[in-house]
Amino acid sequence: KDSFSKSDPICIVMGKDRAGHEVELGRTEQIQNNLNPRFTTPIPLEYFFEERQDLVFLIYDIDDPRASLDKQDFLGSFATTLGSIVGARGSCLTSALSGSKGANEKKYGSIKILAEEIPSNADDILKLRLGAKKAATKDWFGKGDHYLVIKRTRKDGLLEEIHKTEVVRNSADPVWAGLELRVGALCLGDLEGSPVVIEMYDWNAHSAPDFIGQAAVTVR
Repeated sequence: KDSFSKSDPICIVMGKDRAGHEVELGRTEQIQNNLNPRFTTPIPLEYFFEERQDLVFLIYDIDDPRASLDKQDFLGSFATTLGSIVGARGSCLTSALSGSKGANEKKYGSIKILAEEIPSNADDILKLRLGAKKAATKDWFGKGDHYLVIKRTRKDGLLEEIHKTEVVRNSADPVWAGLELRVGALCLGDLEGSPVVIEMYDWNAHSAPDFIGQAAVTVR
């Protein structure tokens, strides 16, 4: 609803506690200036198969992070149950967002919700040390300013960014600082499947980064 730019949306998930009181279960990161946000912050929920767990997904355009939600621009909502999401094909549910007068995808857009099971080894830590040899560059001068973007493969097959390294300046053999990443964040505990994609870019000060190449590997 911004007049001179795109919205800065956030998604807030509401549910009920054991006493039936409405509570906030979690919220995503805010994405700046984007009408088609893809939120990456997970909202951990405990699933009870035989219980009805009502959920409401609220989308707001946050202009002032210090202000309360009733001072922000409401962009739409979607009410469902956790069982409906888990039971959908691929545990992925898509629906039109609703305003105060009901659902209208043309006016409010749509929401896509993906549920993924968290395995027992999700909190294990994987320590990585990444480097490259004879990395290509598209710069006219210098050896390139390289960085890596690490993405996991989601249950629906889409790639999701989970980490971006620092830029190593003017080096054809860059070595990046060591990383400590959760196994759950990388591959949902699937060490031999669910490929992790590592993309290399050449950073530019005054233009978009140049894509250099990528590799797909498993955590194993």
